[in-house]
Amino acid sequence: MPSFNQIQPASCPTHISLSTLPPSKALLQVSYSGSNLLHCCDLCGLLQPPLRHRRWRRGFPTEELGTDYFVFTPSGGKSYMDKLVAIVNGKSQNRITILPGADVSLRGWNKWKRGKAMTIQLAPYASYLLRGRTTFTGTRIQSQKPVAVLAGHQCLSMGQLCEHVYEQLPPVHSLGKDYMVPKTGSKKTKNQAVIVAVEDNTELTLKLAKAGDVILQKLIYKSPLVVKSNKKVMVLLLSDNRPHDPFLITLIPTCKLSTDWAVETVGGLLNTVSILSEKEGAASVKVCWSGRCISPRWSSLLTDKHWVWSNVDVGHQQSHVRVEGDALMAVYAYGGKHRHSYGIAGVCSEGVTPPHLHRTLVKR
Repeated sequence: MPSFNQIQPASCPTHISLSTLPPSKALLQVSYSGSNLLHCCDLCGLLQPPLRHRRWRRGFPTEELGTDYFVFTPSGGKSYMDKLVAIVNGKSQNRITILPGADVSLRGWNKWKRGKAMTIQLAPYASYLLRGRTTFTGTRIQSQKPVAVLAGHQCLSMGQLCEHVYEQLPPVHSLGKDYMVPKTGSKKTKNQAVIVAVEDNTELTLKLAKAGDVILQKLIYKSPLVVKSNKKVMVLLLSDNRPHDPFLITLIPTCKLSTDWAVETVGGLLNTVSILSEKEGAASVKVCWSGRCISPRWSSLLTDKHWVWSNVDVGHQQSHVRVEGDALMAVYAYGGKHRHSYGIAGVCSEGVTPPHLHRTLVKR
């Protein structure tokens, strides 16, 4: 198992592609072809997709898109609400192979058999939407050229009201073996670490039989969870976010921790920034938003004393939040109110400082 002491700060790319789910009218179809790829630069990796429930989402840099993905779709809610997978193509004609991890019943009464590959062709900037009542978890998506893959649920319920939930999934090449799962919410919040194996014979605390298998690990309130594996895995945080609606976040592997982060909060919701940091150097960390900076109040991880964590309340305003210091960190934000919620990973932000923060941001 690689040592955390060997982790190096991640470099921060400056060109990002943002992929959205197809527009609402297309969600009534099994597949949809249209342009859903946006381009931007200077670390603008957030967007508001044109859906009934607005969602901020972090987009991946174009160089971080891939040709090999494993899918997770959460389960819960009304039986007539669908699980969703969207494949968004880049600038070239592309052949996509979809290998279901289980028998799949699609909208329109189409059925795909487990282990039987399906092949589609996508035109430049076209997208392909899969929707069905059964899970797409464990499905493998491979392509000739890089694509973006998004997955989620039309209206996920985890015991209360339902919410549209989706995430842009990381490709296999960008995954890691070690993760820290943040603890979000209150004592009443139920959080789960979703651990997806992408190679056979992956070992955690349990042995996963094959690629595509999934473990759902409940988190206790007192501390985040440390995930260690002998092979690459994909890890997500699934939270019921009580008393608000649920959210899903793709987590950052420890091999991609950095010292400088930015995250955007959503106006009108109670927003919290969650930070996981090396203990050494944590005293230098500052959280800055709306012209003010504070030092987080740290708590130690119960399972690994080399790491500390803090959840910082940043209010109800839409804010550009900067988190920086001398320690390697992972940063997330989440929030909610009645019938609304969101969760998002931070964007590595070295060298990008909004003008209104220059006077107050403490450089380390």
